[in-house]
Amino acid sequence: MKEFKFKIYGIDSLRDSISLGLEAISFHKLKHGEIDIVYLHLCSGQTVEIEADINSVSSSSWHEVGSLKFQTTKHAGPKENYISLGMNWRKVKLFEVLKLVDTSDKEEIFAESGVIITNCKNEELIFICGAYPLTIQIKAPFYNADFEPEYDLIDYKREVQ
Repeated sequence: MKEFKFKIYGIDSLRDSISLGLEAISFHKLKHGEIDIVYLHLCSGQTVEIEADINSVSSSSWHEVGSLKFQTTKHAGPKENYISLGMNWRKVKLFEVLKLVDTSDKEEIFAESGVIITNCKNEELIFICGAYPLTIQIKAPFYNADFEPEYDLIDYKREVQ
């Protein structure tokens, strides 16, 4: 079994930090339009940067899976891609990890590839590794764009944190 966990820098508890609520998100887009960095602006005043990481499953093949890394930052992200969130996001009800379960190889692979943040109105905000390498996909009621995760959502197991 291979397991690729979140990489977390400068944050004692990711769940506790996000559970304090969200004020806004912003993101950086690459030239081809895909998102490579997401900035979560927390009610605590802290900003958490989310990026995708590539993990090689086998040295003998091109099989790779994405996982996420989180770190605190002082950078606010691009102003043109800043989305202020309403009061419903100031109270986070549930924080779940999306863990990819891949059994296509000889050994099982688990990768912490996404998160689901649920607010007090049961609306979900999903950040997950994208189909295009080193990109992040966003699915949310306030964000209208194509949603193309690395794998189908049914291939991920939801784990409450």
